[in-house]
Amino acid sequence: MAEDVPTLLPISLTSMQPNQTYEDSIRELGFDVVSWRTKVIVLSIMYVAGLIGNGIVFVMLLRRRLGVSPAIRHVILNLVVADIFVVNFCILTLAVWHYTVQWMAGDLMCRISKYLQMFSLYASTFIVVVISMDRCIAIVSPLNMMDKQKWNQRLANTAWALAAIFSIPQAVIFRVQKAPTSEFDFYQCVTFGAYTENWQEPLYTTFTLLVNFLLPLIIIISCYALILYKLFSNGLVDKRADPRTSATNSYLREVDFTASNGIKRSSSVSQPYNVHDNPSLSIRSAKLRKARTTSFWISVLIVTTFLICWGPYYVRMVGSFVWENSVDEHVDNFVFFFGIFNSVLNPVIYGAFHIFSRASRHNRSGYISPRERLQQACHQRGGGGGTHCQTDRSSPSFFRECQYIDISPTGRTKSSFI
Repeated sequence: MAEDVPTLLPISLTSMQPNQTYEDSIRELGFDVVSWRTKVIVLSIMYVAGLIGNGIVFVMLLRRRLGVSPAIRHVILNLVVADIFVVNFCILTLAVWHYTVQWMAGDLMCRISKYLQMFSLYASTFIVVVISMDRCIAIVSPLNMMDKQKWNQRLANTAWALAAIFSIPQAVIFRVQKAPTSEFDFYQCVTFGAYTENWQEPLYTTFTLLVNFLLPLIIIISCYALILYKLFSNGLVDKRADPRTSATNSYLREVDFTASNGIKRSSSVSQPYNVHDNPSLSIRSAKLRKARTTSFWISVLIVTTFLICWGPYYVRMVGSFVWENSVDEHVDNFVFFFGIFNSVLNPVIYGAFHIFSRASRHNRSGYISPRERLQQACHQRGGGGGTHCQTDRSSPSFFRECQYIDISPTGRTKSSFI
């Protein structure tokens, strides 16, 4: 079959009239030229935006410029890689395919392409599930940093492995077939003839629906239900409580301390440890809480965006069992394009959080930066007057004990934080 497929020309020139254009041939095949052009333009824009956006986020994660906790950074990095796969193996392939109209790459590339498309979609979905599980574990059963990173690595590896296994049927059922009613040498990468029994296609469609949407949806809902239960049971909704002594804040501080140091601190809620007594630990705890909060809301938006983007596609898939041929091809294309658009939106979520975090940090009323806070603590401990705070950058930790240098009030040296 593969050797009969034209690899250079979209339509055999022997089947075209001398004055016949490529668009004329497309019209004769029953294609809407306006719709055809629109799809190519939309997919091309999605590809460029998705590739640039995910590329920027990938670099930011490698350079640790995105304000998320270290444990979830690895999981988000896996999602970015999966989104890059979707952008290249789904969006780019569809853009080229819609431009050429027919499949021109042969039978082997047809099978490989369909396998990689499904692999990238499975991987993206499964990594979203891993993100939900990571947030659930972080809140419900906090682990130390090393254990959490190992756990996330195993979950991510499992997601990639399952995606690789579940995508194998794509390479079996898809093949290059010549259109039986066309006067042209017109070939497509289709499943025509792959199913020998009527029940096989509905079975595979149901399997895809369960594995790629319904089961992930159940896991995601369960994870966030456990998160809400845990937070509510620890008094998160008790707004009358003192934020420094409430059970929830004591619990969150303990989670932060455990995750960052790998040591379980034994303390009671009635006598919580006040990290504000130690400027260095206070700054560290504040940064960890901020990273955890950012990570949580990024994960919530990622999951919400995933459900919004892919929900219509799978609703349409379920509807196809009940109302067969009730929706036209344009609707099918729209819901699928909207689904893969999820991989273009994810970098926007990361970038929006990064920009908002930086802007709010500098514009927040009454905000005192970590450096200014440590500088004030140094001045207070030094008794004010002629001292200024300096950090010794040669020591292992950035948050160090203050060093005091006496200077004359009339001296030229300015009081500064280095």
